[in-house]
Amino acid sequence: MPNVINVYGVCEAETCKRPERAIVREEDSVVIGNKRYHRGCEPTVEEREARNRSSA
Repeated sequence: MPNVINVYGVCEAETCKRPERAIVREEDSVVIGNKRYHRGCEPTVEEREARNRSSA
């Protein structure tokens, strides 16, 4: 019987820092806005503020 792997989403970082883009552990998942990231791949506060300024 194959192992079952839960997937909590796909990392939506521009450059994911993990070899796999799938988030397989709930504690590694970070949601900012409507996007899901691996913990450590999420954009910094400065990057989020710059993105918000450019889209306004």
